[in-house]
Amino acid sequence: SANAGAYVDFLNRAIQINAEYFYNSEQSELEVKGNLFPLVTGHNMALNLSFAFFERKLKLLFQGKYNITGNTGVIIPAIAYSAFSHLTFSFAVPYIIGPTTGSYFENNTENDNRRICLVLAIILRGSM
Repeated sequence: SANAGAYVDFLNRAIQINAEYFYNSEQSELEVKGNLFPLVTGHNMALNLSFAFFERKLKLLFQGKYNITGNTGVIIPAIAYSAFSHLTFSFAVPYIIGPTTGSYFENNTENDNRRICLVLAIILRGSM
């Protein structure tokens, strides 16, 4: 496996860009904090964009992952709004591209043959 990437930000991190190329010689999984993420075999690319507005209360986000070898990927446009310092609302629309036999389509455990879904998340932070 091999990996190369770059990160750059502008305007005091109001704009953030991360691009990455990675090669996996075999289908495997990456475990991060108890969560498993599939690593797709072959040549892969990823792009993450973040644009923050209004003192970082509103963020427009984009994530794209594409497996060149299998012509499959996922694009995820999203928006996040921090109403208060401890409350964030997020809305995303993941869309799987490529054939139904592609890794991103097959690894979607809740797909029901759907390529797209709507995700609404409400995050409440605090400490005791």
